[in-house]
Amino acid sequence: MNKVTAALQLLPIKESVSYEIIDKAISMIAESGLTHQVSPLETAFEGTFEKVLQLINDIYKMVLQEKVPSTLFNIKIHVQNGKDATIAQKMNKYS
Repeated sequence: MNKVTAALQLLPIKESVSYEIIDKAISMIAESGLTHQVSPLETAFEGTFEKVLQLINDIYKMVLQEKVPSTLFNIKIHVQNGKDATIAQKMNKYS
């Protein structure tokens, strides 16, 4: 199964919980074992399509469990037919 690259940006509407929820989501991504890169506006990660979707679902459940009144999930997923789509492919020329 080929890897996909995903980027997730969480935007909690209630400002008093925004960084706390974002920090929890980033911790979940880091603990997932998937390759990831945190940036100021979103966090990118890569894995099989199924693992990426499972992680997004786990983060969604965490947001609900934390009773955040309203959160925007901006999700981008890059898929390449028959080959991996990786963070390194996108970033190598900038290193």
